[in-house]
Amino acid sequence: MKNFDTVLRQQHAGIQKTLTEVSLKWTKQDIIACALALGELSFLLAEHHNAEFSVLFSKIWNSPKLKEGGPFCTYFYNFMLNDRPLARVTRIINQVRSAVTQVSTIEIPENLRPVFEQHSMAGIPLEEHLAIRSLVEEMKAIIQNWDEKNASWFAMALGELHDLVQKNIEKEETCLWALVQNIA
Repeated sequence: MKNFDTVLRQQHAGIQKTLTEVSLKWTKQDIIACALALGELSFLLAEHHNAEFSVLFSKIWNSPKLKEGGPFCTYFYNFMLNDRPLARVTRIINQVRSAVTQVSTIEIPENLRPVFEQHSMAGIPLEEHLAIRSLVEEMKAIIQNWDEKNASWFAMALGELHDLVQKNIEKEETCLWALVQNIA
């Protein structure tokens, strides 16, 4: 458990670098290169979230402290009360979708539902992961079927993605990792 943060920090750096690359390609209006970088970002996020799940969440999954509810680290909790990541991303996705393809909620995988039903503090980073991955998947779909009419939405979504990723990384490195070291 002692060196988990080194690997995860390297993954965070790779995610941030690739997200910057997506932005640079977007700024140059290189749609093909932007789509490729977005695909790479999607891969890195999935790899990182799986690593966190196996290295962090699996170590604390059955801890009684996680079942107490509420946040362990209250520093970032207010943003969860003001604009939950899944609700935020649902609104963003629906801005680009037609009325018949709107989503009401983002599906929570079966294996994660107990965390959300128990209002576990582990739900905060997991909700962010689901929101980030959902937004990236929507952006990939939009850019793979590119239409200029979606340019302003894509630019806005990219800014939102930067914000979500930055906040998630900050929370993980300042709160989640301390939680895991304290209760694992």
